[in-house]
Amino acid sequence: MHDFDSFDIALLATLQNHGRMASVALAEHVHLSPSQVTRRMHRLEESGAIRRYGALLRPGAIGLHVLAFTSVSLDIQTAATTAEFRDAIADLPQVLECFATTGDADFLLKIATTDLAAFSDLLMTRIMPIAHVRNVRSAIVLGEFKNATAYDLSHLRQV
Repeated sequence: MHDFDSFDIALLATLQNHGRMASVALAEHVHLSPSQVTRRMHRLEESGAIRRYGALLRPGAIGLHVLAFTSVSLDIQTAATTAEFRDAIADLPQVLECFATTGDADFLLKIATTDLAAFSDLLMTRIMPIAHVRNVRSAIVLGEFKNATAYDLSHLRQV
């Protein structure tokens, strides 16, 4: 893990909520020079602390009206079957996130589609036919009450 000083933490916290902030404004906000900010950001990117930059879209505004969490269990869990499943899921743009999990299922997928028919089609024709898929269970999101993208950084604070 990268050793984060107070300036790194301030940069990360600011970027999580204001990703489009110009370098000069960012430098003023964290009390560093623009060149120091550029060097630190490059180091944070290289270390993997900053994964990527992007815009957060509102799904309904772009026609994606069904959000679902789908758990998938495989009939056998080996390195090969897991890799096969991961590769198949990677090719599905409707699958926003895929996590290997403990508990009743092997994977948890976050899926966004235009409507229930598109969701059903995705499950029936693309996910369930993947080799070694044994069980699929889905929960359709009825409402959203919290959708945070910023991680809590309090554990990084210097003592």
